[in-house]
Amino acid sequence: MKKITKRILSVLLGVGLMVGAVGCGNSGQKQGDNKSSTATIDEIKSRGELRVATATGYPPYIFTDINSPNQDLTGIDAAMAKAIADELGVKLKWTNTNFEGMLSALGSGSVDFIIGGVSPTDERKKTMDFSDNYVEAEQKLIVRKEDKDKYKTINDLAGKKVAAQKSTTQETLAKEKISGGEIVALTKVPDCILELKTGKVDAVVVESAVASPYLLAYPEITFSDISLDKELKPTAIPTQKGKEDLVALMNKVIKENKDNGNIDKWFKEYSELASSYLK
Repeated sequence: MKKITKRILSVLLGVGLMVGAVGCGNSGQKQGDNKSSTATIDEIKSRGELRVATATGYPPYIFTDINSPNQDLTGIDAAMAKAIADELGVKLKWTNTNFEGMLSALGSGSVDFIIGGVSPTDERKKTMDFSDNYVEAEQKLIVRKEDKDKYKTINDLAGKKVAAQKSTTQETLAKEKISGGEIVALTKVPDCILELKTGKVDAVVVESAVASPYLLAYPEITFSDISLDKELKPTAIPTQKGKEDLVALMNKVIKENKDNGNIDKWFKEYSELASSYLK
């Protein structure tokens, strides 16, 4: 059973789906170095292709549909990107990398926007423009159910190992809030959950929306009562600076899918789908 679980987790990580993956050499490029690639709406339509980078293994936002013939990307963010491509009347082309890689892809200008549960922090706003928020969720701490009564306050985590996805707001929050704990930064959320389940870390900092499929699938883990942050974590779509026409179009699509209830429907649908793959 453990082998099956690890296999499914590896699929959700997107192994083998590195479509047009971004190399580390792009990380040093300044925002906008390749402006011809990150296009305005007219250029995207002329090209006939919307180029989007993501980091799969982040259900229910973005993960691999292991039952689809082509191992397609699916989730809230996949549905949103498809809706934007449909609004433009173009095909959708994915670059699937890790979280750091998709940030580099946007910086290099090789994609039109990135999507994957990205929070519009003040630091990121210095080099990126963001759409309106389309999801807002709590930052939560997950522990093994048997340990829930052991961790009542943030001070109880002193000397404990706490995992978070690398280069995310969750990693930053863990470092800010958990004093005396060892923060373990891992590439993907499924890595963090697996380390928790196998006892290699004591807790995981994760967004409540992302935690949902794992809590549905694994009864041995649960939310801690410890409060990390009173503020809700917003999720939006980043693009390069100066792409006002693209941001306006993304905002139009986001509003439409909020108003018609699609985003709420996607959250439920993709949380249930991801949890079924984890069981």
